[in-house]
Amino acid sequence: MAATVQTFSRDRLPSDFGSEGRIRFIKDFTWGWKAKDRTNVEPGTIILPQTSGFFCLIDDPRHNGSGLRKYPGSDMTQFSIVHGDGTVTYGNKGARLYWANVTIPPGGKLQFHYIFLRGEWNNPHNAFAQFLAVANDGRVITKRKIAQTCDPGPSESGTYYRWRAFGPVEFAQGFSGALQWVVSNGQRCNNGDAHVDADTDLYPSALALDFISIIA
Repeated sequence: MAATVQTFSRDRLPSDFGSEGRIRFIKDFTWGWKAKDRTNVEPGTIILPQTSGFFCLIDDPRHNGSGLRKYPGSDMTQFSIVHGDGTVTYGNKGARLYWANVTIPPGGKLQFHYIFLRGEWNNPHNAFAQFLAVANDGRVITKRKIAQTCDPGPSESGTYYRWRAFGPVEFAQGFSGALQWVVSNGQRCNNGDAHVDADTDLYPSALALDFISIIA
């Protein structure tokens, strides 16, 4: 099987990529803040790229010490996560990376590597990272949660964050459209009650992304 691999070799958006909110392509990132709930903190302090010298950081977890964002987030209210009990985490502020004009043949698969940088979880405030495949006609073909601050974090520890593989996501019928990676602060509410309060945007999260593979 042949594979198309997208990595990041420059500090700018590659061809056919676009963004909304704070998106950076960087060589390293140090994130030493620890949440009060240490079971929900990704271990490590330093992120390094896997392959081509840079990785993509979607949104920015840094804040003023009291939770206020160092950099403003963009409107992500169109995105949400549905929970098993019927409640919904509605997005608020964050960032989005997208890769347009992607074609995956029938039976093709997608995989990528990520690190989720967790802000503090303070129920019902609940940040998330999400992957979507949106067809050229606007239909959402795939929508999957990557990580969420209400979920338990990994148990290992160390100086360097460990990259994790997401997928493979199979496209049995093939796909033509845009791939999207979204990070947003949010608030967990009853389904249909999309109200979020002023504290929803405190302690932002972020997603590091690298080594996107399309296997056909």
